[in-house]
Amino acid sequence: MRRVAPLEELIYNNGERLIPGVTHDIFELIRHRSTYVFFRNIIESDLVSGRVRAPVRVVDVGCGVGHGCYTLSEIPETRTLGVDISQEAIEYAKEHYANRNITYQCADLREFASAMPEFDYVVSRHAFEHIPNGIDLALSIKYNTRLMFEVPYDERKGNPHHVLLGIREWSFARFPEAELFFQDLEGTIYDLRGKPAGPNGIICISSCPGAGKVVETKLSFPLPPWQPDREYRHLMQQYLDKHREHQDLQKEHQALQQTRAVIFARKLGEHPFLMKLASAGYSFMAKMYLVFRRSKDDI
Repeated sequence: MRRVAPLEELIYNNGERLIPGVTHDIFELIRHRSTYVFFRNIIESDLVSGRVRAPVRVVDVGCGVGHGCYTLSEIPETRTLGVDISQEAIEYAKEHYANRNITYQCADLREFASAMPEFDYVVSRHAFEHIPNGIDLALSIKYNTRLMFEVPYDERKGNPHHVLLGIREWSFARFPEAELFFQDLEGTIYDLRGKPAGPNGIICISSCPGAGKVVETKLSFPLPPWQPDREYRHLMQQYLDKHREHQDLQKEHQALQQTRAVIFARKLGEHPFLMKLASAGYSFMAKMYLVFRRSKDDI
């Protein structure tokens, strides 16, 4: 894996956006891809059963760099729109996750939702928790077939970017024909009957009358996670090894700096004059004096 470029650092936003193959570890990628593959399987099943007719219109709100849009665009006769508030993420999506049936748009979801046209499917992964009253915003979105989105399950304080916390089953009581699914840290997706202990995410699928229930399709739960190919796993392992090596070097450097600080403090205690210099804001001069004395003693 390569070093993160300045543009990618802006998109990354301290861990809030995944750039496949660039940021995060392979497990985060697996969770992301597994969710979008789940959404794709539902749409494909609806097409086969006749619940929806082609061409299918899909919008991914909070699409990030567009890897999820690309997964959905693989469904035949679909038109996918990806929307994100980050202009940098949208530009990256246009360059790295373009397809003939994908369009990208930079917009604030709160403004976009109030004026958006109706789509057959509205999908989203870990976006609504960034918005005050995000669940209410999701409830206001119009769609013709299904609304499908994932948010963190029962998240506690700790992530400064997330303003909605403690989202659980009762949070979706007002969604019509709502079905709840859960994703664990490995990316496996469960239905309500098979809910795992301590799920990482909760998926709400709200359907229009006549769309039918997802649990009544041919999908069998629990759904195994998406698996990358062997080459990608090898590259990701190389990245993780280098990342751990870098962290070890950082810890060694911090320990060395702490040791030097302790030695310097002890030396200051031996020289009252240097203590006064340091307390007056002249630590650099005090250090230079100690270096000079040490070199003189060596001679």
